[in-house]
Amino acid sequence: MNLHGPTDYPGFESRLYPDGTYKYRCVICKSKWALEHNIRRHLTCRTHVTNVATLNSFQQHVAQSSQQAHNQQGSLPHDWNDDPMEGQMELEVDYQRHQIHQALAEEQNTNRIVNVDSNDPEGFGFGHEATNFSEADLEHLGRWISDAFAAGMHDEHFLTDPDYESDGDSEAGLPESLWFPFPHKEYYVAELILGHLHHMLSRVVYDNIRVGLSILHLILPHWDSMRRTRLKIRKLLDIHIIEHETVFNNTCFSLSLKDIVAHELANPYVVEHLEFYPHETNGKNIRALYHSAKWREHLGREYRVQMVPAGGKHYYIYEPVTLRNGRIVVPIYFYKHETGLRSKCVIPKFSKATNHNNSGSSQQSQASIEFDFYIRSNIQYDSPDVLDIEVSQFDKIYSEIVRPDGYLMMAKCGWQIKEIGASRSSDPIVE
Repeated sequence: MNLHGPTDYPGFESRLYPDGTYKYRCVICKSKWALEHNIRRHLTCRTHVTNVATLNSFQQHVAQSSQQAHNQQGSLPHDWNDDPMEGQMELEVDYQRHQIHQALAEEQNTNRIVNVDSNDPEGFGFGHEATNFSEADLEHLGRWISDAFAAGMHDEHFLTDPDYESDGDSEAGLPESLWFPFPHKEYYVAELILGHLHHMLSRVVYDNIRVGLSILHLILPHWDSMRRTRLKIRKLLDIHIIEHETVFNNTCFSLSLKDIVAHELANPYVVEHLEFYPHETNGKNIRALYHSAKWREHLGREYRVQMVPAGGKHYYIYEPVTLRNGRIVVPIYFYKHETGLRSKCVIPKFSKATNHNNSGSSQQSQASIEFDFYIRSNIQYDSPDVLDIEVSQFDKIYSEIVRPDGYLMMAKCGWQIKEIGASRSSDPIVE
């Protein structure tokens, strides 16, 4: 608990928080309540400099108007204070009204382009029309804003710089935070209140909730702070939002399916319940999709399981491998039987090379093509020509198979596997 009072900074008001610390806020910018060491940074930020310049211009305009009225009608002596930090509370309501009038005038004189923000569901994907304020409504709005600011119910003004973070030290050492990836528990509470997707609150409703909770001394982060926090979390998790435009010119947003699958596979709580290989049950105890023939033998070559790891190596379908006994086979299906991984393999055939111009790879230049490597095309899962072999019996991958003369076997056949009866003559294998 601080035993001394707050430091008096011209142009800043102070507030004592329940933890005993004093926080300060610029009365011109109505920025967030910040710690004392953030004052110097606020004084040099773009928003503060712009607001001070605007306020000075407004004061000069009022001074000129007062001087003209004094010269024309005569008035009581009046001493104008040229210090922008003094007397701004008396001009605050008029200054805010001046800003609102100026904003409405600019909107009426220019073509308005609606920018849809994915974090702002107000008019989500459809835009919304500006509200036409009457003079009475404008005056009432000015009084309400003035009362709210005087009561400390709002932490930021309309012109707050979205790139300005007054509590920059709050995210220092973020990974060590008990509420990671949120800087503080208030951010987590605000995230729960905001919601997601179709249940997301609008900015106006969220601001009203913040005002109500501030009466109970619970200060939630500003909308812009939560927007930046969500953006940081998306970058941390490598989540990309895809923007689309419908035929009705409505902007829609979606997540990448590839990212969703990648995150599910990276989740240790999810991956243990996933099956990456079809199961062979011999027609018994079928209770899941990975037990069905549709996900096993009925899948095309490009949709089957492409690779299995074993013994620190990766074995792929339609790539020659050797067994522990030295025999060469070509796996065409991978599946799981009981508790082990197995493969349906075919035995290749070799013949004297008939075409020496099939490949122009750099490896072929080291040794001429001596033979062709053949397998039969369109071999079925239950064909009598396939061998059922445990993956644990695999030994060398194709790039490790060496002939007695020291040359790689696949280099002698031009790094190609030819299929008998296929629509295309051969499939290249690139190391």
